Amino acid sequence: IQSFLNDSRDEILLLDIQDLDFGDRHDELMPKFIALIKQYIPQEKYAVSDDKKLTYSQLIATSKRVFIFLKDGVIARSNTLDGTNIFISREDNLNSEWYNTTSKSDLKKAIEKNLANRSDSTRFQVIQTVLTPNAAMVIKGLNPTPGWLPFGSYSSIERAAKNLNGDAKGWFKDWAKSDEKRPALNVLMIDWVDNESFVDMVMDINRKKAEKY
Repeated sequence: IQSFLNDSRDEILLLDIQDLDFGDRHDELMPKFIALIKQYIPQEKYAVSDDKKLTYSQLIATSKRVFIFLKDGVIARSNTLDGTNIFISREDNLNSEWYNTTSKSDLKKAIEKNLANRSDSTRFQVIQTVLTPNAAMVIKGLNPTPGWLPFGSYSSIERAAKNLNGDAKGWFKDWAKSDEKRPALNVLMIDWVDNESFVDMVMDINRKKAEKY
């Protein structure tokens, strides 16, 4: 994270901490977690909830480049600790559905349903275009026999993800065209981003939308 912030000074970083739970040791471990974050991210770079209303240029100009999302329950348990003002409510500011499927067709349908029902434009919208392996997929990867169990020819999670990514790029373009009345797709997620073409495509989609709003 520190290297990314230093090397990519025109980028905004969203840290979505979904499942942080220190249990009975919360009061002991949470201050250490906060200290660890502050060790690597300078204080002036933290954004707060109201900063999501700022434009990209305004965020860069003020150096507020890091949004750290945490669940309300964890923030509430930490309100007596110093430094919790660096966290932003995940529930109030982020819509990021995890679809938990190994099927490309089921994933596409679930995302499109979520997009169709989306009404809150005040939250960051995250599209998680990722497949989640189950036991059958893992077993199949160890013994890739065509036609046996799901993921017939995939021999690794990476290979499955890259196979999906080719379809996802087309999906993103289609969704952007059909969603013209809304300002942006916001955050697009895929596994194994290993080439610039995907990043360039996402930037182009949002740049064209920004020109309309």
